[in-house]
Amino acid sequence: MSVLLCISLARIIQNLQMKAEEGIFYFYLLFVIAIFPFGDCYLAQKVTTESEKLVYSYYDMDFIGTDLKFQKALIILIGRYQHSVVFTVGKFTRLSICTFITIIKGVYSYYMFLKGIKRV
Repeated sequence: MSVLLCISLARIIQNLQMKAEEGIFYFYLLFVIAIFPFGDCYLAQKVTTESEKLVYSYYDMDFIGTDLKFQKALIILIGRYQHSVVFTVGKFTRLSICTFITIIKGVYSYYMFLKGIKRV
C-alpha cells in the first residue's frame, strides 16, 4: 500500500506539467489509497480507547449494597475485560493511528529513495 502511495506521489511530482485529467486521476488515487487505511486505523483506535474506558468504568462503579447477582455479573465482566479490545493486521501489528503514521513515514522514505535513484 505504501508503495502505491509512493509511486502515485512520485508520478504527480515528476510530471507537474501533465494534463489536468491525468493529474486529477493521480490525486484521487493518492487520496483514496491514503484515506482507506486512515479510516481503518482511526476506527480501530477509537474502539480500543473506548474498550479501555469501559474497563475503568467497571472498577469505578459503586457496587456495595447492590444485588448479589449483579455483583457476580460485575466480577465476570471485570475478569473478561482485563485485556482491552485490540485490532491487528493479520496478527502482525496493532491497527491504530500509530500504524497509519508508520505507513505515511514509509511512503515518504520510499519517495525519497526513488528521488535519490533518479538523480544517480
